[in-house]
Amino acid sequence: METTALQEAVEGIQHGHGKWTNTGAAINYALDSMITPAAGSRPGVSKVIIVITDGRSQKWQKTQAAAKRGHDQNMTIFAIGVGRNLDLNELSNIASNPDDEFLFMVDDFSALQTITNRLARTACKISTPAPFITTTNAPSDQSDCGGKPADVFFLIDSSGSITRKDFNKEISFVQSVVKLFDVAMDKTRIGLISFSHDANIVLPLDSLMSKEEVLNKLSNIPHVGGGTNTAEALKLARQQGFSADVVRPNVPKLIIVLTDGLSRDEIQTAREARLAQAMGIKAFAIGIGRAVDMVEIRNIASNPDQQYVFQVEDFSSLETIKDVLADKACGVKPDEARKPDPRAVCLVKKNTDMMFIYDSTSMGVRTSNAISQFLSKVVSGLDLRSGNLRIGRVTDDCPTAGNIPLSSKLTPVDFSEFQLSSYSHMLQKLRRSGFTIEYGGRQGATKLAVLFIDGNMNGLDYNIINEAKLLKAKNNNVFVVTIGNGDIISKIGSEFGQGYHMHVNDYRSLENAGSEFLSQICDFFTFDSLDYNIDYVIPV
Repeated sequence: METTALQEAVEGIQHGHGKWTNTGAAINYALDSMITPAAGSRPGVSKVIIVITDGRSQKWQKTQAAAKRGHDQNMTIFAIGVGRNLDLNELSNIASNPDDEFLFMVDDFSALQTITNRLARTACKISTPAPFITTTNAPSDQSDCGGKPADVFFLIDSSGSITRKDFNKEISFVQSVVKLFDVAMDKTRIGLISFSHDANIVLPLDSLMSKEEVLNKLSNIPHVGGGTNTAEALKLARQQGFSADVVRPNVPKLIIVLTDGLSRDEIQTAREARLAQAMGIKAFAIGIGRAVDMVEIRNIASNPDQQYVFQVEDFSSLETIKDVLADKACGVKPDEARKPDPRAVCLVKKNTDMMFIYDSTSMGVRTSNAISQFLSKVVSGLDLRSGNLRIGRVTDDCPTAGNIPLSSKLTPVDFSEFQLSSYSHMLQKLRRSGFTIEYGGRQGATKLAVLFIDGNMNGLDYNIINEAKLLKAKNNNVFVVTIGNGDIISKIGSEFGQGYHMHVNDYRSLENAGSEFLSQICDFFTFDSLDYNIDYVIPV
């Protein structure tokens, strides 16, 4: 039958609206009526049956017997399970051995398209007689990336919810995908991060390892156990794995995240995923098993979901997606990160710890986002490569008596008060512990607190000025950015004079004040009694 006629025949199949899933009868019908000399079956060629089902068969003993009959007749049987109402043991009995070649699992019927390439490749190997296979005709074990370079980080879940046996399957899957890439320093570079309660770079992108060495490195990754700190793994990939001194220009940056459970902090995980994507990193997310939160998996992955989201039934099913994953990874084009502000670069010549402080609760979402976007541009103009500068941010404080754990001994009085901490209280906490070693501070480093104060913010009072002066009195440099007008704003301007204060009338003005801001705070990073070099650079 010609291809066109076959397609027309398939399109002409009617939905039978039957009540039962009679899989065994279907296999027997294929054996008795379809793959026979009378129906056109030829001697000396391979015989292949592809079973697609979304449910358990009602007569599983007959299904098992029919599948065995096919295997005994040297039939090659593929089993494709669709959805979650399946019996994996039954599918395994239907499929030829080994399962990782002949058993497929997809989440729904839309996902069937993701396995077509691998199914066709495997079927081609079966249907081509062995004596006539040549290097030219054999399916390639290399993904068709056309020699295009890419930087790929695998984030491998090593948490305690994964058994050692399943962890080995996870490693085997990553090895299978790596085998499909052309690994070389001028082509595809592979990086590896293992994460559980913590995250560690097992293999950096610039390791100079060959494909064989990468595969061996994978074999030696230990199963750690513990929690699932997906956010830390994403952060590590973003900050260190794809650091500016490692990545290549105009080369796709990819992360492939594998996980079988809920992350320790869903909100932080989603935030880190957004930050990675803002850097131009494309993320594939693979959810394994039924314990995963697919909303979180979609938050991790880039858009669209059809391109970057995968879900498999279990670790044994990972092998069913390796080809489509590699194909999709090869199709990713370089994506530009959020561009730095080209107007200014501030070089850091001495150890400096800088903290940005603004009260998102008092300012509101829109105002806080405006400051956040301003800081994003400012940070792009700071020299973070040298390691001399550490930056942080404080935007809110927990309610002083808001959270109450479950108890049977509470009284009405326990619920009678609720008090949000004020901006003044935030400055108190910053003064006491914000620059300590526990929070990332360094002994001997210059301390700089950058305060954002809005004339319309709730709770604005003169205590803020007093707390800012106490913060300064503790050998901390304090730089204040004021937005808007009012008596307290004017008082701040007089208390913190030139070099320690910048004022804008509104947030539109703040958006355009990045260069002025950098030029002022740059002095804190570069100048001391013996240093008078100019480090505020306007690129030509």
